[in-house]
Amino acid sequence: MKRIVKDPEIRKNELIDIATQLFIKKGFEETSVSDIVKKANVAQGTFYYYFKSKEIILDAIIEKFLNEMLNFIEKLVENKNKNAIEKFLEILQFKMEISASSKKFWSYILSNKNTILHLKFEKDLLPKLGRPLSKIIKQGVDQGLFDCEFVDIAALYILNINVSMSVAKDLYNKSPDEQKKLIFIIFTIIERILGAKPGIFIEYIKKEKMEVGF
Repeated sequence: MKRIVKDPEIRKNELIDIATQLFIKKGFEETSVSDIVKKANVAQGTFYYYFKSKEIILDAIIEKFLNEMLNFIEKLVENKNKNAIEKFLEILQFKMEISASSKKFWSYILSNKNTILHLKFEKDLLPKLGRPLSKIIKQGVDQGLFDCEFVDIAALYILNINVSMSVAKDLYNKSPDEQKKLIFIIFTIIERILGAKPGIFIEYIKKEKMEVGF
């Protein structure tokens, strides 16, 4: 059979996508490099040409996720048709859709047993997403929706809250009512950080009939 030669960047992204699919389906620990190369129909040497280990390709997956989220937020920042609260809620919807489609994978990333990986994810997340998020907060201040003097610090605090949801969900996973309580608590904290009107996020959610989560 004739060997198929692909552009290196295409091949690299193909391996990332296949690894992501397998990590979601089987879990990171249960997926081997052999599983990845078998599904990609390439030799193990090809995998190691791009990635020195399974952990390195996991880094690449996290980087891809962060870049997708960054691109989404940056486009949202430029949208003149939405106010700051609507943009906040769209970010949460976007994240929730990604999390729902790869719940097993992100549960592994953010689990307590993976402290180093969790910290790395947090370290990459905060500086990348903090800047565009602070622009949305500044927009909210200009629109009179928020009363927040230190927008950069507020953005970092809100991102930290978002990361901490992996722990909080374990405390509020007993019933749908408990989950609603968690969402109410988180929005209350965010509103206080931003100096927003109490309950304004929930008002928008009900008005737009949105489904959001952390």
